[in-house]
Amino acid sequence: MKQIIGVLAFVVAISTASSAHAAPKVAIFNTGEHLFHAGDLPAPYDQDPGLTGFSAGYRCEVFGLFWAYMAWWDCKAAAVDEARTTYIDAPEIVAAIDAAYDSGDIQTGLWEGKARWLFFLLILFGAGAWVYDLVRGGGDDDEETDDDDDEVRAVG
Repeated sequence: MKQIIGVLAFVVAISTASSAHAAPKVAIFNTGEHLFHAGDLPAPYDQDPGLTGFSAGYRCEVFGLFWAYMAWWDCKAAAVDEARTTYIDAPEIVAAIDAAYDSGDIQTGLWEGKARWLFFLLILFGAGAWVYDLVRGGGDDDEETDDDDDEVRAVG
C-alpha cells in the first residue's frame, strides 16, 4: 500500500494542469471549457446555410483526469461545430437551443463521460483493501518461522 501511495504522490507531483481543448500533450488534469453536442439545431436554424456543420450543444466548464471528465458545470447553450472547436452563442440561437434541449442532454463518449465511475470504483476498491488490511492485523510481513530445523545439535 505504501508503494501505491508513493507512486500516486510522484505522478501528482510531476503532473501539470492543462486546458481541456489545448493541443494534445501528456497531462493528468484537464480543466477549462469544453464543447458538447446535444442534438440537431432546432428550426429554423437547422436550415440556415451559415450554420452548416453546426449542431445544438453546450459549452461547459470541466474537470477531468486522463481526459475522462469527473465533473462539468456552468453549461451554456451554443451552436457547436462538428469538431467541437468553434461555437456560436448568438442570443436567438441560445434561446432556441435552451427551449429544445436541457444541459442534461449533452452527448459524451464512453471514456469522456463514463470513465469517472471506473475511477470511483478503483478508489473504493483501494479503500476497501486498506480497511481489510487494517482489520486483518496491519499486514505485517515479518512472520515468525520455525528455525529449529536449521539448528545444529550435538549428539551424544
